[in-house]
Formats: sequence, C-alpha cells, structure tokens
Amino acid sequence: MIDVTDAFRAIREMLKDNFPTLNLENADLKNPKRPSFYINLVNQIDNRQDSEFIRTIFSFDLIYFAESTYKGYADLMGKQSALSRIFLKPLTTKKYNKTIYLDVSQINFNPNTTDYVLNAVFNIEIIQLISDKNRFNKVVNPELMDDLVINTQI
Repeated sequence: MIDVTDAFRAIREMLKDNFPTLNLENADLKNPKRPSFYINLVNQIDNRQDSEFIRTIFSFDLIYFAESTYKGYADLMGKQSALSRIFLKPLTTKKYNKTIYLDVSQINFNPNTTDYVLNAVFNIEIIQLISDKNRFNKVVNPELMDDLVINTQI
C-alpha cells in the first residue's frame, strides 16, 4: 500500500528535480538555511470506502524560506509560480520497482513578505486496495474462472 513515506519521497524527489541547488531543511526551523524548503505533514485522514478500498488524504505544508534580502520577495513569487506549474503534473516515486503517480489537489499559497516565507499547503488523495493479500484470498466462482481460461486461450 502507498503510505505517507511514499508521499514524502515523491515531494522530495520533485524538489530535487526542479530545484537542485536548494537545500531541504529538516532540523532548525527557527534559523533555517536560506534559501531552502521544509516539508511538514499537517494531517492524514483515512476513510474506508468499502470492504476492499481505503481513501487516504495527506495534507502537507511545503515551506520555502527565501533569501532575507531585497530579492526575497521576487524569489517568493517566482517559487510560487514554479510550484503552481509543477503541481499540475503528478508527483512520481518508485515502490516495489513500479512508478507511483500521486496527484496534488487543492493548493493554497500563503506568501509572508515580512519573513520571506512561502507556505504551499496541498493535499494528496489516494484510493487503493486495503490489502493485496485479501484480494487473492477470495472465493471465486469456478464457472467464471473456466470462462476466463477459455477466453485467454483463443
């Protein structure tokens, strides 16, 4: 199953691919290195859809710390425009040697021009099987299986 670590990895890979010279801050948020990004998980909501599927919504706050100079405001606006374009495409990462595509929805940008900080709050929504094991343990109608075998041999 896709989990929060997969979403974190996809965001981190997107940042490395699109902003290779910027740091990803993970320690000192009071005095972060500038310019840098910080990824914060705000919330995770799991809703069971039925006996087989679960809908998960991850809410993230991607924080960009611009340079604290005159260029900081222009930098904030540039990063906001870039992130807005980047999030139009799905985020991607690998799991079990397969590519996973994660769609970003509902992006809210909040630039703070006093502290030169940009918050991009967004959701990643996933609907997936609860467990692949459960999918194969079900009793299958043997007549349907015979039809399947016959149809695949034609």
